[in-house]
Amino acid sequence: MKSGRKCFVSVASYPAEVFVGDIAYVSDFLDPASRTAKVRCVVPNPEGRLKLEMFADVRIPVEEGREALTVPLAAIQDAGGETVVFVKTGEEEYRKRVVKISERGEDWAEVLEGLDGSETVVAKGSFYLKSILLREEIGDEH
Repeated sequence: MKSGRKCFVSVASYPAEVFVGDIAYVSDFLDPASRTAKVRCVVPNPEGRLKLEMFADVRIPVEEGREALTVPLAAIQDAGGETVVFVKTGEEEYRKRVVKISERGEDWAEVLEGLDGSETVVAKGSFYLKSILLREEIGDEH
């Protein structure tokens, strides 16, 4: 959600009317308890019909979602300066895939490059696979 977008305000005092305003401010802080953010809507009120302390319903249209390939954050590892995930390629066989990550959520990340949607990604146990990979790489050098 961004400033400058339209919002639509309804109040019980004028049930047949919708007041159109603009979003002037969106907080960059999300309250962890309520999982809400403060938004300030500026609504023209030239006739003074909207009053202080008046309850209102505010609708804010949002863009439609988009499809994205995501993986659990637990699947993402840093190996040798590369962002990697491990995919299952056989019964007990796994391969490292270098990936490019974009947006991150609370427990997921969007993958832009390096995977297709048909591969099985390891989440639980990915750190263990990274340890095996690094041990093999160190063993090759000594």
